[in-house]
Amino acid sequence: MHAQWPHLLRRGSLALIAAVAVLVSGATMVLPAQATSTTGGVLLDLYGGLHPFGNASVNTSGAPYFGWDIARAIDVLPDGSGGWTLDGWGGIHNWGNASPIDTPDYQPGHDIARALAVLPDGHSGYLLDAYGGVHAFGGANAPTFPLSFGWSGWDIARGIAIATDGTGMAIGGWVMDGFGGVHAFGSPPTTSGAPTYYGGRDVWQKLHVTSSGQFYALGRWGLLSDAGLAPDVSSYPDWGAWNAARDVVLFSPPSGAATQPASIAAQREFAAAVAPSGGVILDLFGNLHPFGGYPLDSAGAPSWPGWDIARGLALLPDGSGGWTLDGWGGIHGWGAATGLNHAALWPGWDVARGFALLPDQHSGYVLDAFGGLHAFGPNAPVFTPPAYWGGQDIARGLDVVTDASGTATGGWVLDRSGGLHPFGAVPALADPAASYPGHDVWQKIHLSLDAQHLYAVGRYGVVSAPGMSPTWSGYLDWGGWNATRDVVVANPFDGSGQEAPVSAAARAAFTATYSVAGVIAKPGCGASGWVPPAGKWIVISLECQELSAYQNGQLLEDMLVTTGRPALPTQRGHTHVLNKNHPFLMVSPWPRGSQYYYNPSWVQYVTWIWPNGTGIHDAYWEPDSALGPGSTLGPYASHGCIHVTLPMAQWIYYWADVGIPVDVV
Repeated sequence: MHAQWPHLLRRGSLALIAAVAVLVSGATMVLPAQATSTTGGVLLDLYGGLHPFGNASVNTSGAPYFGWDIARAIDVLPDGSGGWTLDGWGGIHNWGNASPIDTPDYQPGHDIARALAVLPDGHSGYLLDAYGGVHAFGGANAPTFPLSFGWSGWDIARGIAIATDGTGMAIGGWVMDGFGGVHAFGSPPTTSGAPTYYGGRDVWQKLHVTSSGQFYALGRWGLLSDAGLAPDVSSYPDWGAWNAARDVVLFSPPSGAATQPASIAAQREFAAAVAPSGGVILDLFGNLHPFGGYPLDSAGAPSWPGWDIARGLALLPDGSGGWTLDGWGGIHGWGAATGLNHAALWPGWDVARGFALLPDQHSGYVLDAFGGLHAFGPNAPVFTPPAYWGGQDIARGLDVVTDASGTATGGWVLDRSGGLHPFGAVPALADPAASYPGHDVWQKIHLSLDAQHLYAVGRYGVVSAPGMSPTWSGYLDWGGWNATRDVVVANPFDGSGQEAPVSAAARAAFTATYSVAGVIAKPGCGASGWVPPAGKWIVISLECQELSAYQNGQLLEDMLVTTGRPALPTQRGHTHVLNKNHPFLMVSPWPRGSQYYYNPSWVQYVTWIWPNGTGIHDAYWEPDSALGPGSTLGPYASHGCIHVTLPMAQWIYYWADVGIPVDVV
């Protein structure tokens, strides 16, 4: 199977890679003719194997097969009746009806030759070495040109194309570097269609030009850049994630649109190689924060100021756009990612936790808090959830893999404690995060762009990315405020290898999410040494502003709370769960004008514990960071109730049965 580009998706269908024009002054001149009696083309692999495609008829008799990675380039007679293969030492091997050619620069044992261009006479032309040296051979039709690329000692030259006059004499040409830069020499004509330039990324391998003056280039993993040509690419071969292609020659490419012939796996590898540095952080309000120099176009991205509703993020690999998931299950496209805008699945109910989009950008999955998988689009088959926690807010992250056609074959669900739950058919990859049973620690899971690593996003902006080394410069967090909702890394391997550099406050808050042992293990919390009863039990410490939930002697959840202010303290003592309501409209028992009066306020997931109206519930007006010790003296202190985060209010609501014991100490 092949992994999709999970949260860094290709733009559109990644049709033949976008091109830019190269304009060079000069008179009208003749370019090398391509075949007119056949279609398709022929691809060279690293061992010398020749693979015709698109109904091309090619006479490959006598073609060399080396059996090791030394084949570097080919040129083919216009009618497909023969051609030449260049090896890395500079040897030129004729096959079919092509005439023998003496190499101008043969260096046995030194892999230095990179590209070959044979002129119409069939015996003269040029050999390009790795440093940009252009070596003429064959006589008068191949004059020597003054060159000055400045690449001495740098293996970066990759492709060469030649223009000739009406007599077949070379009058100039172009050398392409591995980044996609095209450098003219001599007096070539005006051309267009140079491959996309990726500075610092050695991804382009060969350059060719058609008789109509358009470049096409071969990238690593067999990807084509052809400036809008539409060759017959049926049966086009590639080797997925193995970079085995070395050159391609197209016959009679007509003009028009074309589909990228390389497989999803090959496209994924190319995208990983050219992905920009850094990544993007999504905060709770939907704001986007690029880091590591990531070139993000966030035009039209949604934000919800003051409302914790943003839940997930996916990006186009070049930074030109992406998608944001909200808590109701709505998917919002922005930037150049406008092809998908998914309506909310659960309007008014914050239950969406993660999502994964497929390469077609119209299919994918939404994960709900209970572990349910909700498929949409033509390439997203229905899977049975690998784990389902009915009524409990446990599921956190989702990513998927696809086959060569872009159809999902399986994936992973991450639970809040770090448990990884695979479904369908997935590759064997290392778990991305440590598991902390009973603790709400992790928020999202992603598959790296090269599909070799899983990484997890924790609370407070902590990222666990074993085996990866992204660029983290400019990475930010919000200290002890858990404001991070997702982090997507672009290029997984262009950084220093360090982990995400979160602040000391964020690291301490993250550690506290799993290192606590509950209030009965903490001196000074009022319940030190107590033994949990059989079954379920809640203990709330007013001194520590902490709630611990136990079941059969085991701590299941431990959370910070805010209880009553000094003038309206939360009642202490032994009680039990009386009733539950969701939602519930809180109405002030104090008259307007009283210092304790509050406007009617809807709260979620109320678990009542005292007959006087004391309950455990969320408080949308209180930031998560305000909970905990000292909060009863702050602006969010309650009127006697126990404030918890919305996820914890929901968890308690579904876990705590009516009648279970509660101790407030």
